[in-house]
Amino acid sequence: ALGLKRKRGTPKRDEEKDILVALQFLRLKNAGETYLSTTISLAEKLNISQGHVKKCWKRYKDDAKHRLRLEQYLESHSQQEN
Repeated sequence: ALGLKRKRGTPKRDEEKDILVALQFLRLKNAGETYLSTTISLAEKLNISQGHVKKCWKRYKDDAKHRLRLEQYLESHSQQEN
């Protein structure tokens, strides 16, 4: 009536949050965690399903890799200035 009715289909996910999930996944993997243990620990920590963690990683792994490289680059340059 007032536009409060839920739209059909699955709700749109927040892309930025999903990229951050993928970034956390990458950090754990780089620390030596296995795919399975990373999936389980992130799902528990973030209170989301393991399937959601896997989808985030599959969909945004390249974005996470780029973001991590950028963070490392900026960190190394800020340390050189000090």
